[in-house]
Amino acid sequence: MKLPVILRYPDLCRYREAGVSEWSTIPVTPSGSTQVTINRLSPATTYEFQVVGKNALGDGMLSKVITVRTLDVGITRTLPSPVSEKDFPRSPEDGPKPGIPRNLTVTEIPNGFLLTWQSPLERSHLIQYYTIKYRTDGPWKTLNKGQIRPEDTSYLVKNLVGGRTYYFRVLANSVRSYESSEEIKYSVPARVKHKAITAGVVGGILFFIVAIILSVCAVKICNKRKRRKQEKVPLRHCSNTAR
Repeated sequence: MKLPVILRYPDLCRYREAGVSEWSTIPVTPSGSTQVTINRLSPATTYEFQVVGKNALGDGMLSKVITVRTLDVGITRTLPSPVSEKDFPRSPEDGPKPGIPRNLTVTEIPNGFLLTWQSPLERSHLIQYYTIKYRTDGPWKTLNKGQIRPEDTSYLVKNLVGGRTYYFRVLANSVRSYESSEEIKYSVPARVKHKAITAGVVGGILFFIVAIILSVCAVKICNKRKRRKQEKVPLRHCSNTAR
């Protein structure tokens, strides 16, 4: 009598940040392996891990949860240009972090430049607001004046300087921490600068024309008043002579 052959499937490893309800899952490959590498974990963060066996009959029992804290190594994602901790500090260690904002882009539109991004695939419910950071040659600065709501994933910028290169990042902020998107680079076309110069010249010419018109009107009003005064003087003189 032959025993039935049970097909073996890759086991599953699931993990999450401590204090977060949602689990992320990754297959343990190749089938039969007893180790797996998990990338893109946040530094200095506590994670929970579990393993479950799987075959053609279904999932097995979950293993005991183990807790591990990742090393404090700072921001390790590859960026288009180097960013030091002084320029862009690490996020606080307290509390769970949101997921990473995705696909940050800059698009030129008629009334400025539109920054758009996508919300994180994981832990987006932790987001309280977004913040946009930018820099040119100096340190990072905050672009938006007020907080950007979690449901908003775009921001209009009107004052970028033509011919300059900007670097942008969008931060998803939770109550006590944040997670940053990857940095993107955007070079503003030089013609934008020419548009601004042209607009300034046209505005100056229009102001000059209006000033001339107002001056001419003022002169005419003054001359009209002088004529009225001159016309009243002979009438008074004739009246005195008649008496």
